[in-house]
Amino acid sequence: MSITDQEAKVILDEVRIVAQTCTDTLIRIDQSDQLSGVGSCIYIISPNKKAIWGVTCNHVLKEDEKYFIGAKRLEEPKIPREFHTVPEINIIKRSSEDDLVFFDTTGINLSAAKKGPIDIFQSSTITLDRIKRNLKNAMVISGVPGLFAEFTAVASDSIYSELPLYTAIGPVVEVDETTLIGDFTEKKILFKNTSDFPKLENEQATGGSRDLRGMSGSGGWIRTSEGILVAGILAGPKQATDTIHLIRFVPVWKVISALKQIAQ
Repeated sequence: MSITDQEAKVILDEVRIVAQTCTDTLIRIDQSDQLSGVGSCIYIISPNKKAIWGVTCNHVLKEDEKYFIGAKRLEEPKIPREFHTVPEINIIKRSSEDDLVFFDTTGINLSAAKKGPIDIFQSSTITLDRIKRNLKNAMVISGVPGLFAEFTAVASDSIYSELPLYTAIGPVVEVDETTLIGDFTEKKILFKNTSDFPKLENEQATGGSRDLRGMSGSGGWIRTSEGILVAGILAGPKQATDTIHLIRFVPVWKVISALKQIAQ
């Protein structure tokens, strides 16, 4: 992958426009009703085109804990008078083998959270052979690391959020039928939204890897002739602890295959 900073910024901006709408943060509430962690998901149109589903990684959702989505973003530093209800998700199907979970969003006011779905079946043009032919092409991640996420619970079912979106670009370096690997070594920061998130003012490039905990379940995006398409679901670092800048994804063809099985 050999692109200029300006070319990289253009691609990052294009992906951010798509990803910020369909990407959301999963809020985990433990058995003591305390906020205990976050993960990510993307919203997709269901196989029958009649509903909006969410998809994330199976390892993100722990047993016997509650998960909520659709937290409304605070537009100013005070809690609105009206409550924004955030219902618990309803799981449709788990697959530990593929590390995927699909869930229903019925009853969740995604429009209030300024969220909406993508048609993931448009990514059917992204195949294993196509990625192999274009190895080293740029892939983009876009989501909210848990360290940056802030939530305010007003009532038991009302949650508001401050979620600065982290977007990074790197080359695809490995691919096979079940796994996609991208290299997201952080060499420089091209843009910081300090007007909305002043706490980012002192953030510097790590020179290596960024702590992406909380981004599992978000998308890996590729710019194609068909537009910005999701190429995979971010699962986490590659196994070795000294190469955590190498990020592993569940390829989109595995996601589409799992959706087709549900639709049967």
